[in-house]
Amino acid sequence: MLTASFLPVLILFLLSGAGNTLIASWMDKIYVEGQKFEHPFVQCWVMFLGEASCMAVFAARYALEKRRVQAQGDQPIQSPWRKETLMFAIPCCCDWFSSTMVYISYSYLPASAVQMLRGSLIIFVCLISVFILKNKLYLHHFVGVGLVLVGICLVAMSSVLADDSASADGRSPLVGVFICVTAQIFASGIMTSEEYIFKTVPNIAPIQAVGIEGTCGILIGTAILAVAQLVGVDNVKLAIYEVSHSGQAAGSCLLLACSIAVFNVCGQKITKHISAMARSALDSSRTILVWIAELAFGWRAFAYDTIPFWVQPFGFVFIVLGQALYFNTIKVRRLMGDEEIAEMERSLLSAEQAERSGKQRDIRDLDIVSTTTGGSELQSQI
Repeated sequence: MLTASFLPVLILFLLSGAGNTLIASWMDKIYVEGQKFEHPFVQCWVMFLGEASCMAVFAARYALEKRRVQAQGDQPIQSPWRKETLMFAIPCCCDWFSSTMVYISYSYLPASAVQMLRGSLIIFVCLISVFILKNKLYLHHFVGVGLVLVGICLVAMSSVLADDSASADGRSPLVGVFICVTAQIFASGIMTSEEYIFKTVPNIAPIQAVGIEGTCGILIGTAILAVAQLVGVDNVKLAIYEVSHSGQAAGSCLLLACSIAVFNVCGQKITKHISAMARSALDSSRTILVWIAELAFGWRAFAYDTIPFWVQPFGFVFIVLGQALYFNTIKVRRLMGDEEIAEMERSLLSAEQAERSGKQRDIRDLDIVSTTTGGSELQSQI
């Protein structure tokens, strides 16, 4: 249940989520000795470092709980360290591909455009649902995907028409759009594999899952960085030198790791205490914060009299509407399937019955209070 005390968690989730995007974009704008700090593989490794810090929090919490149980003489709690949890290495690998490609796209596109294009995730979730999971889809799913496609085209158009710094460097924004959208293929793999693991491995805390994934990411990522250095895809030695010789580079890495950790912990709390749908809606809301921050920092020109300036937010509206229709956040009866309508009617009926029984209980309590009060008054008169 949402209470006033939970409001700081929601605010932290929004701020840290927007911070992730803005910090990653800022890192590509940092110059160290006249050279841009562009190291997508190193950025991804730092991201997993932030996730791995959740494992330290979980381990400390488990140790305190175990000590408390032993002190009180209660039944020992089950150990959370099981070999089945290593299955999180699968979504970890998908996350490496997805996040690295997203970090590369920051070199081609504004941060707000990247964040909006990440909404294309539901297209690939839809494809996985149809061809792999064999789930039944309804009209609202396809209309939602169609709206997201329109939104992606509008965001891509705004990036191409706008005179951004990436275009000035001779980099085509369309390449960034392609890289960012392709990254969502692997992101959909993360969702699918994590859902399967949570169903297969019972009684695993979300923060533990984040920590395990982060720890696996650090181990796998160290090997990936070594290969990236040998192949020449990313100059890891140069990145280490730049971080050690630039306060901005070191500070941005530290901020990214902390922001990722806070974002994941708050996100898991929202999922547990409110709903996953609420988390998804809030996650989409941070795009507006990113867009406003870009204008405030001067990363994008406030060219309100040009078409590209307004095309991007219109594209964002289409993406959000598409997501809302796909996940049934906005329910349109004509677009829903018979099973979904029946489930919705059952939910409404249950809510009405619960409300009716609650009112009846209040009336009975009121009658009891009235009877008791009347009896007391009668006794006092006698």
